[in-house]
Amino acid sequence: MSGYWLEIEHQRASHPQQSFTLTPQLYSGPAGHPDGLRKVNPLNEDESVRGFGVQVQHRLYEMPSKASFPAGFYVSYGPHLQYFQMAFHRNSWREIQGPGDLPYYEYGPVRFTEKIVRYGASVQLGYQAPLPPAPFFWIFMLGWDGDTATPTRTSRAVSTAPAPPIMGTAASISRQV
Repeated sequence: MSGYWLEIEHQRASHPQQSFTLTPQLYSGPAGHPDGLRKVNPLNEDESVRGFGVQVQHRLYEMPSKASFPAGFYVSYGPHLQYFQMAFHRNSWREIQGPGDLPYYEYGPVRFTEKIVRYGASVQLGYQAPLPPAPFFWIFMLGWDGDTATPTRTSRAVSTAPAPPIMGTAASISRQV
């Protein structure tokens, strides 16, 4: 699945080492692990996920930035909320019309949809460096993302175990407010 995040950061004028971020999120694409090997299962070749979310964080920078925008090492923390809708096939019993309009049950691929609401909190350690011309930044981060999933489904349960640590790089747009 691909995720698109737009991070909006507001630096506190009275506390230049602190800022607040609001991050709307949009998700779309095939389900699974995009950076790992995918198990070959002909039933699930068309698995898909669509969703959206929002994250709010308080960010503390190690030192006040000399520039008019926040930059440098930071720690941030805050809550997030995400909503996903998955579509996939599983083998199951389904009713079909047989001869003489009699209902029959057949075992085979059945399309399922599942709605998942995730909520939780995350902590990130990172470094934000400006790219000329501002307001573009590279953000390098390492963090922990603990969440709980609440599925509403027509299929079996989804794991609610905490997510593993997240690592990555991101390009974000920051606006001085």
